[in-house]
Amino acid sequence: MTETPHWETDGIPTPLPQIESALDEFWRNQAQDGERAVLRSAMSTLILVATGVPRYQSFLQSLPELIRQRPGRIILIRLQPTGETVEAFISAHCRVSSQGGKQLCCEQITLHCPSALTTKLPGIVSPLLLPDLPVLLWWPDAPQAGVGIFSSLCSTIDRLIIQSGAWIAGWRDLCSLAQWIVRHQPQVRIMDLTWASLTGWREALAQFFDAKEGVVLLHGIERIEIQAAPAGFSPAVGWLLAWLATVLQWRLHVHTQPYFTGPAGPIHTSFTAPVAKAVGNSLVTVTLYTRYEGKTVRLHARRINPLEIECRRSDEAAAILQIPLRTETDLLGQELDVACEDELFIRISRFLAQAVPLQDPTAAFRDRGA
Repeated sequence: MTETPHWETDGIPTPLPQIESALDEFWRNQAQDGERAVLRSAMSTLILVATGVPRYQSFLQSLPELIRQRPGRIILIRLQPTGETVEAFISAHCRVSSQGGKQLCCEQITLHCPSALTTKLPGIVSPLLLPDLPVLLWWPDAPQAGVGIFSSLCSTIDRLIIQSGAWIAGWRDLCSLAQWIVRHQPQVRIMDLTWASLTGWREALAQFFDAKEGVVLLHGIERIEIQAAPAGFSPAVGWLLAWLATVLQWRLHVHTQPYFTGPAGPIHTSFTAPVAKAVGNSLVTVTLYTRYEGKTVRLHARRINPLEIECRRSDEAAAILQIPLRTETDLLGQELDVACEDELFIRISRFLAQAVPLQDPTAAFRDRGA
């Protein structure tokens, strides 16, 4: 049965103490409408935090697909620079078949919170969490522990999902984020969508080492060249390097730049802009140079279009892997359905955490005026 979305688009202004009673009244009115049966559905409470208008608008655009994948109560927090009170609005998202019949509905609570009142949010949000269901926090900008929202809600959150690509500026920032992840990981499961977006690249690079001489190729790596858009270092580049270093047991030196030593000695890394136009803000090529039987072997992976990565070893024919790019909503929907901890991600975070003295990973983000 084909379904089309139907949205209750206008939020109903609601006093904070009356949110739950207003939702109950809202659903009673829907049930008494008589045109279609209404089924409330919830697998979790999903909290979304927007630190600016662009992120808030992107949330609104992605909500239909998110709710289709994982119905639940949505608490959408919009942080605003000015204002005197926290304002609340309630609304519903419903899916109905094109032929009529039952509608499957989820509820949304939107909170407009001035920056000066963020300390009040934990007390407002905690009573709104659905009992006996997981609580998921999607905070794609910096999880700014300094404002108290995350630290206050940490004991009630089951999973925090971030996106370091939205706010990490350099290698040192990434290492500090890794320390922050390691420090909070015993309390809440943390996942970074920037790391999750690298699954295809990891598959592409891993296939180079499936041959019988793979161990020798691994041990001989001397140089890595990465082309990415925008040019230079990015969190995606950093996580990919950290993955290679972790699984290949390279040594990480305490340095402001990625500097590793492998079995063959120091491993030189370089980051350049792609020659051709890139597909969005993403990795374009990853090239490993390794010594094998006295010669340098070039292992080159290149995204040739949004659906495929070409892998070519310098002394062999190219192979094409079907590895499509995934949108932010695709990645988030996938991560919301993962029940277990990503142990490799935690291992890599621990590896990076040794690189620099502990510091607040959101400091640079705040200093840039976020």
